[in-house]
Amino acid sequence: MIDMLRPLRMVLAVLVLVIAAAGVVPVRPVSPAVACSCVAMSLSEQVERSEVVLRGMIVSIEEPRVVTSSTQERAYVIEVTQVWRGTVGNPVRVHSAISGGSCGIEGWSVGDDVLLLGERRGDRDAATTLCSGSGQAESEHLKELTGLLGEPDGASPYKPGPPTWVLPVAVGGGLLLAAAIAVMLGRRLRMGDTP
Repeated sequence: MIDMLRPLRMVLAVLVLVIAAAGVVPVRPVSPAVACSCVAMSLSEQVERSEVVLRGMIVSIEEPRVVTSSTQERAYVIEVTQVWRGTVGNPVRVHSAISGGSCGIEGWSVGDDVLLLGERRGDRDAATTLCSGSGQAESEHLKELTGLLGEPDGASPYKPGPPTWVLPVAVGGGLLLAAAIAVMLGRRLRMGDTP
């Protein structure tokens, strides 16, 4: 009878270890809870806090491949039509959390005429939140913006300068070429040849 209980105890021990391990190791990553709470501000106050104030049409929306948290961002690609403040690319990629619970913009769709108040992100992109004042481009907001900041500029396509790697590569290439020429001339002079 003792021999019959031994395999049962082994199975029970393995089962207890599996259950204990499942309780210790999370099945999926746990992200902190986040809730959005905006302080009521006038358009004037929202504009004062914004590096970028522009109007445009949403041409596409880029969603994250895998969503693991409401704080992950989606990008709204916006064709800029008017600019009151700031410089960004045209089109501009506007980043915002995917959930309104994390202060992300909600309810925007391709084709919407939107007003963006936000901050610059690099040379070409921008970021905005539910609390920044961004939303549909409504005539009363557009008039108020013009009263605060003056007439908007028409949007012009972004013309980036050369990539940051071009100058160091050009200088390095020039130095290598000069060194190669110097070595070749030095060899000819040592051999008695004239250039």
